[in-house]
Amino acid sequence: MEKEEIEKFGLVVDVDKLPGAKVLGENERLLKVVMSPQVGNYDSGTVLISDISPRKGTGMHTHDVDEVMYVASGKGVTICGGKENTIGVGSVILAPEGIEHTVNNTGKEKLRLVCFYVPPMETRGKFKEATEKTRRFFERLSH
Repeated sequence: MEKEEIEKFGLVVDVDKLPGAKVLGENERLLKVVMSPQVGNYDSGTVLISDISPRKGTGMHTHDVDEVMYVASGKGVTICGGKENTIGVGSVILAPEGIEHTVNNTGKEKLRLVCFYVPPMETRGKFKEATEKTRRFFERLSH
């Protein structure tokens, strides 16, 4: 979909059809970039789906921008700035820029996070791989 069409009609994305980048090991999860400037469908922020496997987590990390996470499915715990909280469907987590945080899936099903980064995230590593897969996915749809 062209940027002019998005500005006129908005954008709806079926995230289950998007390709993703698999992170392996103790931080096993599937990352799907839904919207971002690098994909070419949203300039004001980045939207990411992170499907965390049972008994796995994101690992402690920080970002150069604020991250807001919505728990769409599953249950777990988050540690943000040293404070631990139980999370489940409907929980919203704010990890301000530069604050160490992690999300761990304590359940038997995947934990799905919908993550919003404002301003947009810079892409690197698996995040960059997921961004490129989404960009190519949308390019194929528009041809």
